[in-house]
Amino acid sequence: ELLPLVWEVVRWPLFVLLLGFTALGIVGIPLLFAVRGFLFSFAVASFIRMFGAVGGALAFLLFGFTGLLALPVLFVLGVQSLTVSFAMFGRPFVKGKPSPLFDRAYIFRCGVCAAVLALCVLLEYIAVPALLGTIVHRFTA
Repeated sequence: ELLPLVWEVVRWPLFVLLLGFTALGIVGIPLLFAVRGFLFSFAVASFIRMFGAVGGALAFLLFGFTGLLALPVLFVLGVQSLTVSFAMFGRPFVKGKPSPLFDRAYIFRCGVCAAVLALCVLLEYIAVPALLGTIVHRFTA
């Protein structure tokens, strides 16, 4: 289904982006990166441990588009949000200084990241079921 897939791809970058609006992002963003990294590496390691080299191929098919597209988006948004969070923590209400949230480069990077996430959802929705069907059919026949 499409909505659970969209949530699966967008949830981590969305959490990082939302944490960037607060000073809590200084602690929350690195913690979120640690949790995401552990969950991702544990899933891949489990596939490889259970199925060997075939598990590595299956893990690449299942997490490949997410790893190739959504993880760089997570890192870009994480660095950007952490920078904004530090700026908000250091000088939350300085008159005469524009907020880093209204920077054109910030908005442009968010737009590019949104487009890449949409591409990731599209590839996960169309390509992964076809690739997995081919792989599973090859190994079960």
